[in-house]
Amino acid sequence: MKIKPHLLLLGLLALLSVEKAQATVSFDLEAEQLRTSLGVAESTSALWVLVADNSSNGFGNVSTGASLTVGSFLNGSDDQILAKGDLSANGVAGALLANPAGITVAQNTPLALYWFPDLTTSSSTASGGSTYGRYTNASTVAADGSSAWIAPANNTTGYALHFFTTSATTFHTGGTNTAASGNASLTVAAAPEPSRMMLMGLGLGAFF
Repeated sequence: MKIKPHLLLLGLLALLSVEKAQATVSFDLEAEQLRTSLGVAESTSALWVLVADNSSNGFGNVSTGASLTVGSFLNGSDDQILAKGDLSANGVAGALLANPAGITVAQNTPLALYWFPDLTTSSSTASGGSTYGRYTNASTVAADGSSAWIAPANNTTGYALHFFTTSATTFHTGGTNTAASGNASLTVAAAPEPSRMMLMGLGLGAFF
């Protein structure tokens, strides 16, 4: 049986349309306790960002100098910032309450929360040496009243993204995640010093 070329083309276009379909959604974003690398509840001015792994290849580390504006990428051309803010809406150290709305993201895209105790919403880039934490949970039965950390269907409102640790007391008395998982245990790698880069270049030149 032969397939007519125009039918094959229409089928391919339909497939592409499904894969590229975008969803405009809003979220009920709650987290506690978000802490510094030393395990201290971060201040209400500390920065958080909601991030989409557009390539679905796993969330990577934050690159030095990465822009922190909505729509920018934390590393290269992946891990895009969908929303940002701080903890001031609730006014409690370490407790995040937000309602990011009108976000456009492809359905089923993995989502993650990043928090930066050393940065604020006025920070324009991720500076080397800054600490940060990251949380995601793609399980369809996510813990503590949370939905799976993946983008829902189009026009979904108030999609629950929750991250509570055992130290939570404000929104959820004792979550299922360990207290340590709320620590900002990751570090933005510092950019190589010019002198080191020059020495590396000289070394490579001598090698060749």
